[in-house]
Amino acid sequence: MARSFPAARYVGGHPMSGTEKSGFAAADPALFTGRVWVLCLDERTSVADWLRLADLYTSAGARVVPATAAEHDSAVAAISHLPHVVASAVAAGAADEPLALALAAGGPSRTVREWPPLGRR
Repeated sequence: MARSFPAARYVGGHPMSGTEKSGFAAADPALFTGRVWVLCLDERTSVADWLRLADLYTSAGARVVPATAAEHDSAVAAISHLPHVVASAVAAGAADEPLALALAAGGPSRTVREWPPLGRR
């Protein structure tokens, strides 16, 4: 971003909140209440811009957590991306095992977005 738009001011970040639902019907006024919103703070970040966004997000009920972009990427890979890949592999492995599907109960549906495995919906 900095290379493409050198005059732009950018503060990276996003909420660690959401659901699998989309559209207006899925709107939730309490979506950010008590949830973490990571807001990146690096050497190029304007502290005034960072504070303005932190104020906006906390006014929406979020709990702002500062991190560098590298810290964010490492942490999110460990707690979100890697477990999702593993859970998806488990779902794919069970797709052709009727007994495994029958014994799975509710656990996979709470941890794997692709549950039931593709083709078994």
